[in-house]
Amino acid sequence: MRTVFLFLTLLLTLSGCYRNIQPADPSSPKPSEETQKPILSWAERNVYGRFDDYELRELTHEEKMSLIEQIKAAEGVRYVWGGENPDTGLDCSGLIIWAYGSLGYKGFRKDENVVHDVTAHDMFTYSATSLSAMADTRELLSYETGDFLFFDMNSDGRIDHVAVFISFDETTDTVSVWDASTNTKMVALREIKNILTKNPLIGRPTKLVPRGEGSLTSR
Repeated sequence: MRTVFLFLTLLLTLSGCYRNIQPADPSSPKPSEETQKPILSWAERNVYGRFDDYELRELTHEEKMSLIEQIKAAEGVRYVWGGENPDTGLDCSGLIIWAYGSLGYKGFRKDENVVHDVTAHDMFTYSATSLSAMADTRELLSYETGDFLFFDMNSDGRIDHVAVFISFDETTDTVSVWDASTNTKMVALREIKNILTKNPLIGRPTKLVPRGEGSLTSR
């Protein structure tokens, strides 16, 4: 009798396992496409293509003025670290990224890729024609409205802030710039005093163009 009981118990158990491995009911709802989408990596979200297909060309005076006008349109937008959208906030590089995109420029170079999102350090390293550290007043007076000013705020060898140069007042050692900063907590035209003590770097802004169009700016 005990043997029969154990046999029936085993049979019921196997029947249960068998039901659990039956094909799903065709009428049951399927997972949505959204839940089946793969989680994209940073590179998959951010990389447009290879730099081999493009070259860098310095912005013309007219293009720099258009860039400044675009930045002016974001005046008063709050500073948000990592922000790239005026609706939610902008940081220093996010302001440039947004302005470039609004003007129809195709992203930025990073290493050998063309990407959407870059830091101020990447912008200086790959997407600006480096000039020189600000050594004296004579050099400051040679810089053009619309050039980029880069700052190593932590003195650690990495650029962590970018601003758009407007003018220099040699009588007060003060520059005027457009940027999004923690000082103003917004996008604003502001003054930076004692500029010669801050050792910023100057870079001429560039844009990506298909290879073969315009002059190549080598870095």
